[in-house]
Amino acid sequence: MVSVSERLQVKKLNFGRAENVGDDVIVESPLSVRVNGNRIATMMCSPLDLDYLVIGYLLSAGMIDQKSQIESLNINHEDGIANVVIPGFTPDRLSTAALTSGCGKGEIYLEVIRHCRRNITEFLLDPISLQSQMSDFNKSSELFLSTGGVHSSALSTGSEMLFLHEDIGRHNAVDKVIGHAASSLVTLEDKVLLSSGRLSSEIMLKAARCNIPVVVSRSAPTSLAVDLARRLNITMIGFARGNRMSIYAGERRIDA
Repeated sequence: MVSVSERLQVKKLNFGRAENVGDDVIVESPLSVRVNGNRIATMMCSPLDLDYLVIGYLLSAGMIDQKSQIESLNINHEDGIANVVIPGFTPDRLSTAALTSGCGKGEIYLEVIRHCRRNITEFLLDPISLQSQMSDFNKSSELFLSTGGVHSSALSTGSEMLFLHEDIGRHNAVDKVIGHAASSLVTLEDKVLLSSGRLSSEIMLKAARCNIPVVVSRSAPTSLAVDLARRLNITMIGFARGNRMSIYAGERRIDA
């Protein structure tokens, strides 16, 4: 069984008093993703639910359009390699696969959003139910409660949390949720993506590529992410804590 945390001996200081105690530390592992024998990415991640991570990454990066395009997926946990076979996959699928936080508003940004559809899903969400969901979400991250070292992401109907994943990276946690949905034949067009991390342009692009209409986080957004959400008609909510939330885009989907 793969271990996601490790018990280490540390010295803790509390008001000058020293104590040697055991402390749970999150495990960080590299995963090399290879498609048809070609390495396309190396992720630093928590070694849990790696099949969901790889599937979600390929979908959210726009390298595949649906899970059925994957002929085979094999995870070698010992070597940290994910071997994926996708018939007909060509390197040009990588050209619009990533937009990093340092890109800014330039040709890369405009090229990427040209490959994303404007979200047309229309429905109303009750803000009270969303706040209740976020409260449950914040309490459900067992790895965070034991280690303090992970991000979490979940898929929700707006009133019910369907499943939750954790990882050292907020992007990885989102990809695991997307991969889980694809593997379980759960549609994303009418769902809400919950996140513990900052809402950056990369996170919003993942939502856009998978046609997720609503993204909610207890953390802050970036200006580029807000611009992206408004361009692509995605409801973006940040600082969802307690009885408060800030709606940065797509407010008409919130019944307030």
